[in-house]
Amino acid sequence: MRTEWPIIDTATNRERIKSRTAFQLHVKEKPDATGRVVLRCPALAASPTVTCPLRELLKTVTDKIRPAVDVEDLPDFADKICSQHSVSFDIANNRRNAQAFEHGTKEWDEFHDHARNSIESLNDQIKSNGPEDIESARRRRVRGFGAAQIIVAILLTNFNLRKIAAFISDKIRDNAKNTFTENPSSARFAAATANGTTPTPTPTRPA
Repeated sequence: MRTEWPIIDTATNRERIKSRTAFQLHVKEKPDATGRVVLRCPALAASPTVTCPLRELLKTVTDKIRPAVDVEDLPDFADKICSQHSVSFDIANNRRNAQAFEHGTKEWDEFHDHARNSIESLNDQIKSNGPEDIESARRRRVRGFGAAQIIVAILLTNFNLRKIAAFISDKIRDNAKNTFTENPSSARFAAATANGTTPTPTPTRPA
């Protein structure tokens, strides 16, 4: 029988994600030259963030309510992090899988929403019926996977150059609009340059 999980709102979800922070391992020592870092259980030391049945709080610890590790969640065989005061981890080996933002947080969501929209927009532009149109096989009529990769690389390079040129052109136009009231002649020259044309000087009548 399939279990139907209740749907929660965004605020509740983020609050629950935020509450996980208390259970993260604490950094005891900064990484050394080899990338190894010493971490300890969050229920240890003078500033524990959780309580755990396997750990006894120090008598000097401030008496306040902390999240607790459920007995049902205790491992059948405690690892070193549950029995030792601290454990050394080779962070360098996990650097590739590490994330700059904690998964599921507001910062993580905002960053990946922007990144996801950007890459989807990029895919739509390079695959559409535009100058590159890499979705169409007629743009890479060559034999062999390697040759097709070279053609696609050239098309992507062309796309990037077009985007850079368009950005510079838009920047010149914006600057021209901002300076038009101060110096109309310079603004017309900048706008004409952005269009790839040479402006014709306005003839003046002799006095």
